[in-house]
Amino acid sequence: MSGFVNIPDINLLPQEYRQPILSRRQIGVIFLIVVLLVGTLVIYQSKSSTSAEIVSLETEMNEVQGQLESLEGKEEEAQRLQDQTEEARQQLEQIKQAEGLISSRKVNWASFISYFFGSQTPEITLKSVSTAESGFVLKGSSAPPNAVWDYYKNLSDTPEIQTVEVQSLSETTSSSDFTFYVQPKQ
Repeated sequence: MSGFVNIPDINLLPQEYRQPILSRRQIGVIFLIVVLLVGTLVIYQSKSSTSAEIVSLETEMNEVQGQLESLEGKEEEAQRLQDQTEEARQQLEQIKQAEGLISSRKVNWASFISYFFGSQTPEITLKSVSTAESGFVLKGSSAPPNAVWDYYKNLSDTPEIQTVEVQSLSETTSSSDFTFYVQPKQ
């Protein structure tokens, strides 16, 4: 024979031994049930992993919240420490300026400062001696007002002193308050 003949499928088994034939509707329902089961499994899996992530994120958030609460009270302390640090930097800068002034001069500072006190007459009272950019600032008072000018002249005539400037002077009938700027010779 030259070709195959289409023979119909004949099932000779009795009905109870034959495989049941599923209709399209039954196949669709089974497919739908399988899809729903797989979908439910996927949703359950993602929900359980999401729940685990939420728990870990809540734990982490609580830790961060605790750290923030512990830092809130320290904000004022940090500001206070910052202010103290700035004050210390300013004091250090003043000390460096004074050190630079003292080290840049080749002057016997003990004898130089003794001129401030050695040039003063009994009528002069020195209230403070402080450093300035390249010299010293003397603040004091005198019992008779004209004694200030004698002290000014004595300081000006001192060989170790280059300049004496009057920064302020206030006179009353019985006394004078003065501020002098004194620059040593280089």
